[in-house]
Amino acid sequence: MFSSSLNRECDTLGNCFVLAGQDGWDTKDFVNKLFKTSWGKNILTGKAVNEYACDTFMYEGLKRECKKKDGTVLPKQVLWFCGYLYRYLAANTNIKPSQIYKIAKVDLLNNRWGFYHTQDWEYIKEDLLSGYKSE
Repeated sequence: MFSSSLNRECDTLGNCFVLAGQDGWDTKDFVNKLFKTSWGKNILTGKAVNEYACDTFMYEGLKRECKKKDGTVLPKQVLWFCGYLYRYLAANTNIKPSQIYKIAKVDLLNNRWGFYHTQDWEYIKEDLLSGYKSE
């Protein structure tokens, strides 16, 4: 079931990604730190409930905990999509963040965004999981 509270959490993380991009944070570095730090893992898994108060609060917390690296930034719509999808996958699979990081690489999501952004979240999840299992 896709609850309104999960939708809000996914949207908040998506907006956090957009804020990182607007701040010039290298997208790959941002995603790497989100998935590989305890702070980021707690956000992904929903354990850091307070962080979902607002996207700015979440982003400022990540900035405080993780050293920002300027660099290549993906388009705003791709950033939001990635953030939304990462939270969705963490909430709707029994997969650890480290595995989600391998399954849904930011380059892959950027390349498939043109198709994925027109699809249902469940379809995207199943497509990513089936591609990962077949590798």
